[in-house]
Amino acid sequence: MPLPGIRVMNVMIAVTNGGFTDMLHDVADTFGWNPWLFLSQVISFAIVAFLLRRFAYKPILGVLEERRQRIAEGLLNAEKIKKQLAEAEQRHADILAKANAEAQKMIDEARESSAHLAERKQQEAIAAAEQIITKARESSAVVNSCREWARDRLMLIGTIVGNRSKNSVLCMYPLVSIDITKG
Repeated sequence: MPLPGIRVMNVMIAVTNGGFTDMLHDVADTFGWNPWLFLSQVISFAIVAFLLRRFAYKPILGVLEERRQRIAEGLLNAEKIKKQLAEAEQRHADILAKANAEAQKMIDEARESSAHLAERKQQEAIAAAEQIITKARESSAVVNSCREWARDRLMLIGTIVGNRSKNSVLCMYPLVSIDITKG
């Protein structure tokens, strides 16, 4: 077997001497290359490549392109949804702040109203108490005048009865006087 450097040199010599085609025939015979077989393989490859391109690659590429477009649309929709979510969260925060402000306003109004109501009820209670005290004083005055009247009557009765029997006045008068002084 000749060395690789010698082969290169043989190719160069053959090219210069015009024996290049002879050398190619020798190489083709060495490797078992048949030009008609090679040509039929090239034609078969071209037909298979054309059929694959027409019936396999184009539909696959079409599906891939459609998928790429759907992914792009999905990304656009995701961006829109993010914006809508941010807007919804902002509206939610605004509504919540407004509701809190209204609730605080209602609480303040309720406190103010309850303070006014408590003050009014206190004034009504004071007025009722004063009326009760006034009525109690009037009743007390009536009771006192009735006591005075009863005491006077009892003394009169005691004097009348005392003239009849001195012993019965002594027994009766202290009981009557005790009853009057208790009240």
